[in-house]
Amino acid sequence: EQVFDEVGLTFEMLRGQCYNGVANMNGCHTGLGVRILEKQPMAPFVHCWSHQANLVLLHACSPVKDIRNTLNKIQTAYKFFSSHKRQDVLRDMQSQNEVDRVRSLTSHCDTRWSSWLAAVRDLRATLDSVYQSLIIIDENDHSVHGSDAGQLASSLQTFSFIFCLEVLYRVFTITDCFSKD
Repeated sequence: EQVFDEVGLTFEMLRGQCYNGVANMNGCHTGLGVRILEKQPMAPFVHCWSHQANLVLLHACSPVKDIRNTLNKIQTAYKFFSSHKRQDVLRDMQSQNEVDRVRSLTSHCDTRWSSWLAAVRDLRATLDSVYQSLIIIDENDHSVHGSDAGQLASSLQTFSFIFCLEVLYRVFTITDCFSKD
């Protein structure tokens, strides 16, 4: 109620609640939604449609092995290049490649598909430089990281990965508008 007072509204004006369904907001016994509903019965909880669309995409993609593997490889590439030393190799390769404009790969959040669009878009835009960097690391790093680089480079060049990357890019580009305000 204090927040309402601070912005010049009255609690009696509240006519709905919308959260992503997390238990501390929507819990059936002690969640914020229940506590607000006790004080204002005209403010029922409605699950956030944007979050529901994210969950639908998550559940639609997860049983498809090639899509799931592609999403995992995107995150693996992000984590691999999170090392400053390996990131420098990627940046050097990008500076030699005129096509690449993105300077870093992007991570994702499982329940925020707009973050997946950024991760897919960034890897897609820098795929040549990423691949070439992985080959350089594979050839020059005689530790486990070099071996990991070689395996990742091979997996990023498969038909399945490239096809799924393109499909995900198109799907996420279309569905991104659902997660915008």
